[in-house]
Amino acid sequence: MLVKLGFSLQPDYGCEQDRVIELLCDAGFSAVSPIWSEALPLDALKECAAKRNMVIQSLHAPRGGVAPLWDASDPLHQQTETKILDFIDACARFQIPIAVMHGWQGVHYTFPGEPLDFSAFDRIAELAEQSKVCLAFENLEGEEYLAALMARYQGLSHIGFCWDSGHEMCYNHSQDLL
Repeated sequence: MLVKLGFSLQPDYGCEQDRVIELLCDAGFSAVSPIWSEALPLDALKECAAKRNMVIQSLHAPRGGVAPLWDASDPLHQQTETKILDFIDACARFQIPIAVMHGWQGVHYTFPGEPLDFSAFDRIAELAEQSKVCLAFENLEGEEYLAALMARYQGLSHIGFCWDSGHEMCYNHSQDLL
């Protein structure tokens, strides 16, 4: 299998999606990785990419708001979990092989240590496995949460790590998470 050179596709570049895809293709990219939202027209995006022999290589979960997944008593816990489960479902429906999500997002936090509540992540990981989607946890701040997730799901073939070099330089102060 040939490696695809992908580009993280943001929601707004100030021009039409077709034009963004065209520019990326002309620049040598062969894949895109958009950020998911309920409003993202994945069918049109997939068709647009396919016209240029490109693929949607991965889909990124909505940014922010993952902290409630760690606390079942948080008022946003269920809403956040439902949104992430819908995101995994979108990956499956549109045959996008990799779902990328953060294990934490928020510069100011205190890591509680053990025991951690993995229940929401277990349900997300289970749906990913059932849907034949690889769930890749991406580095950001909160390295302790990432380490806990990677340890919990170590050895599962449908769980992986998405390394973002920009995140490494900006958020976890070049700790070399690889």
